[in-house]
Amino acid sequence: MYKGENPIAIESMNWFAQALLRLMKTMGYKDIIVRMLCKEADLSRHTFYNLFKDKDEVLLYYLESSAKEYFDETNFCGEIKVHNFVESFSNYIDTHENLLRIIAENHMEFLLHQAIANEINEVASLHAKTYKNPYGAAFLSGALTQIIIFWIYDENRISVEELTDIIEQIMMGKHYKIEQ
Repeated sequence: MYKGENPIAIESMNWFAQALLRLMKTMGYKDIIVRMLCKEADLSRHTFYNLFKDKDEVLLYYLESSAKEYFDETNFCGEIKVHNFVESFSNYIDTHENLLRIIAENHMEFLLHQAIANEINEVASLHAKTYKNPYGAAFLSGALTQIIIFWIYDENRISVEELTDIIEQIMMGKHYKIEQ
């Protein structure tokens, strides 16, 4: 995936991402091919392959870039607090519920997990005083991905606010009492 700062390339990446989202609303993810994506974005296959390896990278790009909006450093004021992190995560879920449902229905949880892990690693490396390795991000991103999937499919779904409270309690060690 392209990682540079060329504004034209970034704009093209955004066009591909928006085209993919439009197509995912009308058809299954597995049925979307690069040719369709290029036609929907009105960009060439050459441009596509200069920016992305495959359509998975387009979806990952969108998930990561949209997550950055919610986990921006201004949300943490220099340090990570559980409440701020969980609130940002819950706002992301609330805003992107339809996309998250499409991802779950198309069995693309691995990309959601990867995007969450990448963003946690980035936020942690910028803000956490004790950040040492990505294992905590792997653990946390796996849990958060599964919470999203469970919430999407739950027939007795709780509100985003209730979900926020539960996640915060779990992260602060108040939900489960495990004896040492």
